[in-house]
Amino acid sequence: MSDNDRDAWLAERSRIPGVGGSEAAAAIGLLGSSARLELWARKLGKLPPWEGNEAARWGLIHEENIAAEYAERTGRNVVRPLPALTRHPERPWQFASLDRIAIETVGDVDHRRNVQLKVASTREGFGEAGSDRIPERYYAQVQHEMEVSGLRITDLPVLFQGTKLEIFTVEYHEEFCRLMTAKEAAFVECLNTG
Repeated sequence: MSDNDRDAWLAERSRIPGVGGSEAAAAIGLLGSSARLELWARKLGKLPPWEGNEAARWGLIHEENIAAEYAERTGRNVVRPLPALTRHPERPWQFASLDRIAIETVGDVDHRRNVQLKVASTREGFGEAGSDRIPERYYAQVQHEMEVSGLRITDLPVLFQGTKLEIFTVEYHEEFCRLMTAKEAAFVECLNTG
């Protein structure tokens, strides 16, 4: 994604009165009340839009290489989803920007899964490679993305300290998504009422 495309995407995303995947943990209170309040203030224009941080910048720099290595290791075809912004079919205030979709053809059937690319400086909150043990903020993000997209499996390839790639796999959790959606709906109601 070019810088101009990314700027347009960020501007569009900031105008949506709803919750995106990377905002899910803050919106439902997993990151504490101050993060939830800050997100609320940004969504209402009381604070400038979030422009990222050093970790997000390095994630973007390494994104193509992580996606390529994931495809090499899994043998899956990896594509950028279009459109870049996906909305839930019944709740347009729930949206997500998926990093990639992996497609694996078995016989005549395509099996698709969400792929969320990450860079991490520490293994804190992560379990063994191949497990579904990932930090809570990432768990909320990928569950939100699966709820929005209808995909039911997410692979999370994580580049640790720039030298080691490990892949984690998370399945859709219906009860978590039901509770998360209710909390997100309450957050959106706070946005709508100011």
